[in-house]
Parts: sequence; C-alpha cells; structure tokens
Amino acid sequence: MKQACWCAWCLALVVTLVGCPEEDVSPVVVLDVADAMEVADTTPDVGPADTVPETVVDVATEVGVVSGAVRARWTFMPASCAEAAATTVRARAVGAGGATVGEMSGPCEGSSGELLISSLVDGSYLVVIEALDADGNAAYGASESVLVEGGVTATTELQLLPLDGVELRVRWVFSNGLACVDNGTTHVEVRVVDALETNLVPPETVACGGFFTDPADGTQKPGVLFTDVGVDSAIGASVIVNALDGVGGNVLGSGMGIASLVPGERAETVVTIDVAP
Repeated sequence: MKQACWCAWCLALVVTLVGCPEEDVSPVVVLDVADAMEVADTTPDVGPADTVPETVVDVATEVGVVSGAVRARWTFMPASCAEAAATTVRARAVGAGGATVGEMSGPCEGSSGELLISSLVDGSYLVVIEALDADGNAAYGASESVLVEGGVTATTELQLLPLDGVELRVRWVFSNGLACVDNGTTHVEVRVVDALETNLVPPETVACGGFFTDPADGTQKPGVLFTDVGVDSAIGASVIVNALDGVGGNVLGSGMGIASLVPGERAETVVTIDVAP
C-alpha cells in the first residue's frame, strides 16, 4: 500500500516538472451575416460585367465611301467596229481636276456594247468613251457628264463619232476694252496646244478683226474656226492668242484660254489678250 502511494506521488511530480504538450489549436472566428457579405463584396466578379466593350469602327471614316459605278453604253452610228478599224473600246471617268479616276476597256465587236466603271465615290464625272485602233489611237469617241451618288449605278448612252474634225471656235478681246486698230494690232496668231504645248492643230494667223463663215448656218462670225482638232485622249486644250503689229509681226500682247474638247461637239473659247494700258 505504501509502495502504490509512492508511485502515484512520483508520477504527479513528473507531470508537474515536465508538463503536458500544448495543442496547436487556431482560434475560431465567427462572423455575423453582415460581415460575411462585406467579405463577399471584395471578391472580383467574373462574367459578363468584365467583358471588354466591342469597338465599333466607322467604315466610312476609315476607308472613304465608295458609292457606285457608271455603266457606259456605246453605239456606232452608222459605222461598226470593223468599218471603223477599231479593236478596243475604252471608257474613262474623269474627275473635276481632269484626272482619270476610273477606267475599263474591252474588245470592240459589232456596233454596240457597254463597259462598267466601278468603285466611284459620289460626285460628277465626265465619262469619255473612245474606240481605239490596233495602235491604240482613238478614232471615234464621245463624252457626257454623269452624276454618281447614293450607291446607284448611273447609265450613259453615247454614239461614237469620228474624232477627226472636232470643231473649235476661238474669239478674242483686249484687256483694255479697245478694238484691234486702237491697240495697233493687225493680225493675231492662234495656237491650240496640249499640256506640253504641242500643237494639236497647225497654228493660224488671221486678221485681228476678221470673220469666218460658219459651215453650220453659213453666217459670218468673228474669230477663227478650227475644224480638224485631233483630241485623241485629251480632254482639254490650251488656246494661245498673240496680238501682232503690222510692221514686223512683233508681239504686242498675248493671252491664254482653256477649251474643253468634247468629241462630237463644237467647243468655243474667248481669250483675253493682255496689253499695256
């Protein structure tokens, strides 16, 4: 009995000196409902709200509005491609600045056909149709102003006429408002040239106050008439008029004008001659 009590006392002493190992227990935190909702609100949302907005590009601003096209229909009157020795038909859309902005070509067959000039922005164009021979020279042609707008294909119908013999009437006035004699001018030299100042027709020297007989109605009209201006593929021409004296043909003054050479039509221009006041 004494031995058992001794052993119990010894065990209690060991426990007191050494101690028992402590448990590593983390404290339990209890949140109420409001705290739990605040924690939930700090979590990033994933889903449609995070979708990057789609970027809309205005195509009209980025690449320009391509509106429509021109359907260029042509007929020979009374000839045909074979009779005109034409192998190719070319249609061009000429912009306001005189530059070709659209062009289409095709074989010349029979006496009629059509070509489509596409990818044209809104605007007014001079549509020029030319029949070309085997060397690429324009033998027949015609032109007309066409308006393209709203994505619609505009249509023009032209009769191709011989380009040789296009008429150009030139008149002149003096910048000081006086007559030829008052400016000491007896004759004028008239030239019709292209952009490189190459003569499109032989120059004419005529009386300053002279007249010509108009073949259209047989009347006398002031100025000079060119009946064989070769336009080829040119749309415009420059007209130069030099005022000459009656002594040695000295140039007293000169002026320049622009003539629109439209196949099948008569062009007219009035040139102002600049002279010393």
